[in-house]
Amino acid sequence: MKHCNVCKAETSVTSCSCGKVSYCGVDCQKSDWKSHKPDCPPFKVAKLPGRGRGLLATRKINVGEVVIEEVPLLTIDSPNSEVAVDVFKGEFAKIDDKSKQTILTLFDPINDELKLELQSSISDIEQEIEKQRQADPENETVKELTKKLESLGADIAKDSEAESEGDITEAALRIFSGNSLQVCEVASIYSSTEGGLYHQISLLNHSCNPNSVWSWVKDDYKRKVVRAVKTIKKGEEVLANYVDTEEFNFGLREFRRAVLVDKFGFICRCSECALDGDELYLNEQQRKEVVENIKLVKELMNKFEEKSTVSALKTGQETVQLVREMGLVYEVPRLLLNCYQIASAARFQNIIGMVNPRMYSDQALSYCERFGDSFMHFYNFVTKQN
Repeated sequence: MKHCNVCKAETSVTSCSCGKVSYCGVDCQKSDWKSHKPDCPPFKVAKLPGRGRGLLATRKINVGEVVIEEVPLLTIDSPNSEVAVDVFKGEFAKIDDKSKQTILTLFDPINDELKLELQSSISDIEQEIEKQRQADPENETVKELTKKLESLGADIAKDSEAESEGDITEAALRIFSGNSLQVCEVASIYSSTEGGLYHQISLLNHSCNPNSVWSWVKDDYKRKVVRAVKTIKKGEEVLANYVDTEEFNFGLREFRRAVLVDKFGFICRCSECALDGDELYLNEQQRKEVVENIKLVKELMNKFEEKSTVSALKTGQETVQLVREMGLVYEVPRLLLNCYQIASAARFQNIIGMVNPRMYSDQALSYCERFGDSFMHFYNFVTKQN
């Protein structure tokens, strides 16, 4: 029998969704909410059909609200893109048994269901990548992805043999490689080659149109904080973007899928990748337009002409609006800061009638303050240059 967290009476009532406290009834639960809320995670771990485990919101999560804050179970600084086996074994041996067991509960990229899915889907992805390669034969990224996809089948077979050996350290290495995150991407303030494996953050599933972002914490760079970038309704899955680069974020579906297969070993079926028919066509066209606009803005600004600067700002504003319509909220502050830089250049050129750059920087600041320290670092870097 449990005891009510407020009146201490014995109760058989179900615990709070977080499982940390129990109440004898609604009145006690409501009266304790203000005190309990800071310790009550706004999510629960759930098994999701076809997606494995994921995090579901247990209450409404507002934009900017912290969803997760944690330090890594294990960090490894590796100058190369892949962690050397002997280095990993040494670092893994140093951590406590509880952390080791927690790591082994996380997603292992090598499992039968995933292998079957990859083998059945990889040919379709290769065909789409080949179309992109033919359309743009000089694109080095597409060439590299084609090579990696061709060798993926052999890699899966090799990993199956490793799995059958049942070696705990090898399993942990696979888990680290498939789930770890770059601790901090800014080499000027912290090692950009250090990777960290986080417990709860590793349970976040990917989306190409996420409702949350993670950020490092200033002066405590290994600590990661996940915040909502959209309002997340109760019962909705909390989703993050695994590959935060401009090329990926605005890339076409099969390109994004190929990158995710290569880096994380899964076929993306998020809401964005699940689009079909007219909806998929519109989304792909919007992404192409964003990429073309970003390229055009750079070309216009390189001309250092009044007319070109005016056109660049107009294109930049249209791009911000388009990305907002697409729901890619986490990209909006960066695009606003692009507009800020263009407007600052216009002021330097003494172009009459141009918008005050502060209009864009203030809008960007309203996003960055809610999204975390990594966004604020970028904001400060851009605005202090002008």
